[in-house]
Amino acid sequence: MESNALDEVVKTFAKFVIGASMTRSFVTHVYEPAEISFRLFSDTILVHSRDDSKEAFLNMVRFSQALVGMMFQDGILLRGAITKGPVFISDDVFIGTPIVRAYQMEQEQEWVGCWLEDSCIDSINSEYMAKLANDIVEYHIPLKTGGVKTRLALNWTYGFTMPITGKRFDSN
Repeated sequence: MESNALDEVVKTFAKFVIGASMTRSFVTHVYEPAEISFRLFSDTILVHSRDDSKEAFLNMVRFSQALVGMMFQDGILLRGAITKGPVFISDDVFIGTPIVRAYQMEQEQEWVGCWLEDSCIDSINSEYMAKLANDIVEYHIPLKTGGVKTRLALNWTYGFTMPITGKRFDSN
């Protein structure tokens, strides 16, 4: 956004805030009741949950997936990372190693997408992971150094064809 006039950046940011709010409402009401929140600062969105339950993880995946896809359709290209661990977040303070790791992972990437840290799925059983087969894929993530890393990533294109049933995701 460095080359855009301030008014264009403000309009884009406002569109982003509305899109993120709508996406969070949709995800938390349709899929799982676990609450997720987000904070915006500069060109960064920090998404977090109150716990590390599989329901919260699913909501973070679906939120991020839908947001990347929706913003792509609006011409706003996003790149990010999902990490796991303890953080302290208030209105204006964001502290925690997972925030630093997410920043470092985002800075390594050269693409539109979202990389998932391995720790995010360590406690998710294989049966539940099978339910996320369309949402999380192994991908060769392009790096700014010119190389690639084969890691788990969000299949944000799945959101373009994801059926909206009005039913909650079966978490049994």
